[in-house]
Parts: sequence; C-alpha cells; structure tokens
Amino acid sequence: MTKSALSRVIAKYQYPFILIGVLVFTAYRTKNAYFFSDDFIWFQDIDPKNIFEPYNGHLMYSLKIVYLFFYYVFGLSTYTPYLVASLLCMAIASCGVFRFLLKYNAGNFISTLTAILVLVVPFSDHTVFFLQAALQLLTFSCIFYVFTFNPRFKLLKMFGIIAWLAGTGGYGLPILLALTLYFIFEKNRTYYVSTFLTFLVLILIYSFVNQSSIEQPNMIGLLEFVANSYWLTLSNSFGLFLASIILFSKICFVVFVVIKRKLLTIKYEIVLLIGAFSFYAFIFTARLGVENILAARYIALSNLLVTVAVILILLKIAKSGGNSFFKLKLGFASLSLLLFAGLFHSSPGFYQTLGNIDWGSKITIGKISAIYCSQVDNRNAHIWHSDNAIRYLDYIKFLSAFKSEGTPLRSESELRKLGEPTISSYQNMLIDLKVPSNSGCFF
Repeated sequence: MTKSALSRVIAKYQYPFILIGVLVFTAYRTKNAYFFSDDFIWFQDIDPKNIFEPYNGHLMYSLKIVYLFFYYVFGLSTYTPYLVASLLCMAIASCGVFRFLLKYNAGNFISTLTAILVLVVPFSDHTVFFLQAALQLLTFSCIFYVFTFNPRFKLLKMFGIIAWLAGTGGYGLPILLALTLYFIFEKNRTYYVSTFLTFLVLILIYSFVNQSSIEQPNMIGLLEFVANSYWLTLSNSFGLFLASIILFSKICFVVFVVIKRKLLTIKYEIVLLIGAFSFYAFIFTARLGVENILAARYIALSNLLVTVAVILILLKIAKSGGNSFFKLKLGFASLSLLLFAGLFHSSPGFYQTLGNIDWGSKITIGKISAIYCSQVDNRNAHIWHSDNAIRYLDYIKFLSAFKSEGTPLRSESELRKLGEPTISSYQNMLIDLKVPSNSGCFF
C-alpha cells in the first residue's frame, strides 16, 4: 500500500479507530466497576408485572425492559455485561452525532472530533457506571438519528423512537418537544402531531401521578436556572475562556439571523437548543430550589445537544465569510483548533472520572457487605440517611436477589485492598449496625 493510499484509509476510518480506542481505554479504566447504589433500587422491584408501574412518578418501561433482560440473562454475579452495555450506549450516541455532522457537510475531521468530544466530558462517570443514565444517552441521541433517517421504513422507525422516548420518563419529554418543533419546520404534520400528542399525554400522566408534590415554578428562577445550566454545560466542555467567546459569537450570529428573518437556516441549531433548554426547565420544575444542575449525568446528557448546536452555529459562521477557499479553510482550521482545545480541556477530567468509578465501586461494595453481614431490614434505614440512594433500598429484597446469584460479601483479603478511609468506614458501619464481633465480618 502506497503512502497516499494509507493516508486515505486513515482519513476515511479515523473515527472508528479513535472511537474504539476511547471505548477500550474506558473499559480498561473501569474494569473493576461494580453496581452503583442507584442500580440496586432498580433491581429490588425486578418483576415483569412492574414494567408499567411509575418509577419516581415517571413511566420508565423502556429502561425496565432492558434491566429485566440483563437481570434474567446475566444475573447480578458480575457487572461486566452492564458495563459493556453502557459502553455500547456511548458508542451509539457518538455515532449518531458523527453521522449527522457528516450529512451536514461538516467534514470527516470535524465530525470525528465533535463525536469524540461529546464522550469525554469530565462529568460522564454516571453514563459509564450507571446503566440507567447510559441508556438515556440513547434517548438524547435519538434526535440525531431522526435527522438522518432515510425514507425506507421511516414510519416504522419513528414509531419505535416515539415508543422508546415515551418509556424513558422525564428524559424523553424534551426530545419529544424538540422533535415536534423539527417536524413543524419540516412541515410534516403526521409526525409533529404524533410527537406532540405523546408529549401532552405524558405531561398529563406525570401531573396526575405527582399532583401532591407539584409546585408552581417561579418563572424568574426558572430562566436563571436554564441560563446557569446552559453556561455550566458549555464551560464544562470548552473551559471558561473559550465558552465566553463561543457564547458571544452565538448570540451575535443568532441576532443577525433573526434580523435577516432566516430562522429556517438554523433549524437544527434551534431544535437542539430547545431540547437542551426544555431539559433544564423540566429539571428545575422537578427539583425546585437547586442552584444548578444537580446530577453529573444531567451535564453529560445535555452536553450532547449543546456541543453539537455550538458546532453547527460555528460552522455557519465559518461558511458565511464568502465562498473564498482560503476563508473557508481558515474557518474550518479555527474550528478544528477549538475542538482540540475542548478535548484537551475535557480529557484530564474524564481520566480522573474513570478512576472515581473504581473508588465508588469499592465504597458500594463495603456498604453492601456491611448490610449483608448485619442482615438488617428497613428498620435500620435511618443509619444510611447520609447516602442519597442506598437508604431507599428494600434490604430484604436486595439480599434475596443476591442469595440466588452469589452474595456481595467480599473476602477479608479483598476488603483490605479497599484501603483507607473505606476500611475504617466499613468497620464503623458494622459497629453502627451492631453486628456481633464474632460474626466473621470484622477483621
């Protein structure tokens, strides 16, 4: 193979090579991962009869079906299949971004950089470690696959997308709303009626289920929350300095487009931003009183929409400087440097995050081992009040599930490898739970 032929192959397949490298590296760094405490809540009511039962006031049947499949096929004796599934979700989300940007004529190089950048955000630990959050990456990436649908079997594919979104709780609502706007731009009445009706039905269901806890949100507070969340997401990917320049450029360009009355030329950008902003609004409505995005997974998910919207607008700016080949090349080169800067900014945080997954797994193992040793029931749940997820466990159901698959109890040698402060925390847990010192759980 000649040098020029090799260069063409590398240029053509650079995205799959880099994507595989990122996924392999992520898998290696998280190879010791264990079930996250939120996962246990999903498993405690693992029953086909509960698929359509609300989860925290939301319909989550899409995710429950996936959890049921993994539970009955792989059980709870190993986390590896769940980790592989999370990595697959990351790959599918990234591929959706890559395909869309290629169709948008962003070029192979910029499409590759953007599709990798949306994966390596510093707050992406939940999307790797917590399967429920990883599955929501598919929810958000649905929008990019709809943008690139070919006419063949489009109606059937749209039915599948809507059915999935309807079963992903509040995460699917902003995507349904954004798709409604997209189909209005496309003047496709059948689809925008379908997505909007689904959106309205879900809003009514959630309002009915959660009517006792619903409060009227403060509009000023909501707008501030949306603005702060957007800025947090943007600066998370590009850093404060670049995010400031990007935000100023976006505002100027959008004002220019509005003055020229050419909103249809940025329909994709508007749809993605409406999806992100409505996502923030729903978070604020559900979690009144918070000052910014509460969970790391929210940043990782909204980043998928925000980053692509940024790149689309910057591409428009790069192409609006005339048809000069030099100006166009300069614009694309500047955009490539910006993406490299984003990757350079995000990658160290991503690396550290993957290390935190291993630490989080060890802490979870220590907690569950203590619970197993003490054979506690829900009367002792107040002891775990400091943990936002594990205190909700139905310990008896959890233990019953584990006894059929092998207990989470680790050997003394394994527990010693957890190191400080987990060892002392583990011992204190046993003391707080009044576990007999001769139980074999102390060492």
